[in-house]
Amino acid sequence: MTSQLVLANGAGIALASDSAITVNRSRTYDSGEKIAALPDPHRLAVMWSDSGLRDRLPVEVLLKEWIRSLPVEPDGSVGGYRDDFVSWFGNKADRWGSAHNRDVAAWNSLRLKFYRLVKLVKEDLDRAEEGKPPTDVVLEALRYHNEKLAHHIHVVSSATAESIVDHWWKPDNTLKKPRVGLEEEVREIFGDIPRSETIDEEIRTFLRLVVETGADFPDGSWTTIDFVGYGANDLWPSVARVELGGSMDKTVWHYSHEPSKAQDAGASYALLWSSAQDDIIRLILHGWNPRMSQEATSVAIDNLYASGTFGFPDQEPEGQVSPQEDRIESSKAEMLEAVETAFHGLADAKWINRTFDTVAVMPLLDLAAAAGALVAVQALTLDIRGHLPSVGGRIDVATITVNEGFRWISHG
Repeated sequence: MTSQLVLANGAGIALASDSAITVNRSRTYDSGEKIAALPDPHRLAVMWSDSGLRDRLPVEVLLKEWIRSLPVEPDGSVGGYRDDFVSWFGNKADRWGSAHNRDVAAWNSLRLKFYRLVKLVKEDLDRAEEGKPPTDVVLEALRYHNEKLAHHIHVVSSATAESIVDHWWKPDNTLKKPRVGLEEEVREIFGDIPRSETIDEEIRTFLRLVVETGADFPDGSWTTIDFVGYGANDLWPSVARVELGGSMDKTVWHYSHEPSKAQDAGASYALLWSSAQDDIIRLILHGWNPRMSQEATSVAIDNLYASGTFGFPDQEPEGQVSPQEDRIESSKAEMLEAVETAFHGLADAKWINRTFDTVAVMPLLDLAAAAGALVAVQALTLDIRGHLPSVGGRIDVATITVNEGFRWISHG
């Protein structure tokens, strides 16, 4: 994991990142480089988190190679830099990975995703009510998982996803190592699970949605990259994030967030932006921990139902009775949403607004010291809790200003 923080106001930007690299969730190294600086006249830095490899190359290597490709003339906006990198990544991918190897990686990731789906379907069959037709159980399971996938962000078009599934559906004997068709793979993995025409349609829908949403596709991992700084036309700082998956041909699986800009705060402007493992940073800056408050509320609701303080939701009309668990979960979800909304309002009124007002007027070096200290506290928290030190190592701190561009405060 990683912990990164951006604090900014009218004077400039302070950014901080740890240097710990986690390998296989069991080993860490403390000498990673997670901030890549752009040289003058570009007033920008790039930070990355999550998967440190893209197409088997370290993300920092790819970022620095992209930086070398930039023209001298700065881009007009931070979002423009982000978009340029995504385009470069798609157009230059053959330099570090052949189209065939990327195709194979995507094929394997789709096959693995389908294998996991079939495992879940088998579990549903094993615990199905006696006498319920197996085809009904399979169809309900597939539709449930397809509905979940459909709610994910769709990062490529349905037409693109469908064309990839179509391309793989039949065998390809033109390859040096011939590949069986996806249709045959589906039949083999599904095994003796009941099939029907409707079930086959849901299977195709599932495969398309995996490709369309990038759910562990095309290579099973994603990298979060934040572009932080000023465009050529900017006097106020902004952050443009992209969540980057792999690529096939010229198609890049990515999701670009709307750039986050400095907002009015007190006498000036302020921007707060954290990445990856940031629960303690958020607790300090925002005054509450969303995940913990949600978990605590969930436990409290469960206890109230169990004790009888809350009655179970009213039964549906005859013929439309849903399982009791579904009714409870529906009511619980509404309560959780209401509690979270209330927490947001209270945190804004009592805490975060004051934080923004303070950040808005802090001198730049004090912002840098605060950013570094908050990342260090995040690392210390893991140490105290006895967790794997997935946040740690040295804390790199830098500033970016309109007049001087990027400058290291603490590095190496």
